[in-house]
Amino acid sequence: MTVSEIDAFLAAVRYGSLTEAARCQYTSQPTLSRRIHSLENELGYPLLIRGKGIRTVELTRQGEKFIQIAESWKRLWEDMQHINAFQEDHLLHFSAVNSLVSYIIYPAVYSFINKNPNIRVILESQHSYSSYTRVQEGILDGAFVCNTLYSRTLQAIPLWQEPMYLVAGSQVDAYPHMLPADLDSSHEIRVPWNTEFDEWHDYWFGVLNNSRLIIDQMPAVQHLLLENPTLWMVAPISAARQIAESAGAQLLSLSSYPMRRISYISKQGYSSDTMMNFLKHLVEKISEIDEISVTADFQ
Repeated sequence: MTVSEIDAFLAAVRYGSLTEAARCQYTSQPTLSRRIHSLENELGYPLLIRGKGIRTVELTRQGEKFIQIAESWKRLWEDMQHINAFQEDHLLHFSAVNSLVSYIIYPAVYSFINKNPNIRVILESQHSYSSYTRVQEGILDGAFVCNTLYSRTLQAIPLWQEPMYLVAGSQVDAYPHMLPADLDSSHEIRVPWNTEFDEWHDYWFGVLNNSRLIIDQMPAVQHLLLENPTLWMVAPISAARQIAESAGAQLLSLSSYPMRRISYISKQGYSSDTMMNFLKHLVEKISEIDEISVTADFQ
């Protein structure tokens, strides 16, 4: 199994035509077809349905199941190439949950590499639990998570905690320090921030609540609040303030609110000087937000 064979198969799936896939792979159709045949021979089952008059790519049952495996294989191959691509002191390879990437990590990375032009950053957006696996396997140097798990080989460094605020559209009847129960959950945009938020949410709105939307893509959240001023959400202050400003929404504190706690996970006893410098830089940026309580001390 080679990279070119995997690329040929994924290109055929992506473009739906061997001719178009070959063109985008800068090769000929016979060459692309041979690569897919070779992959099928090694696997021992067909990936594509072939027959007279079939012009578009049609997958076999095995081919449909193989797509995710092929994508994972390609991602692992790329990860292996990164290991030796740069000196350890010049590379940061880590992940963070989506909301952190959008509102905290990216700005901190941007300012950090401006001060350190010799540093290369590979930043992934991963859920907390997925990050544990990738750090454990040595693919990532570390990860920023909002849910921690017990691990005998990974360490978790608490970095900061922040309160969650109400972000309400202009047509939501909201006021400072209101009870969460006074909000209409049928107009809620719910984001699965962390376990503590889920427990708080279940307490106030019930396990079988009728949230309008459950979503974890921050650009989509901002767009929804901007387009529909009857919607509301509860978000960590670092995200809530920026969402409210961009959507022209209300930013209010609730009488009862959950906290979001962020930790950095890495293998026991392993953190490069570059990563430690970035952690210090990140904590300095976070400490500029009044409502956030920094729990890490890198002095």
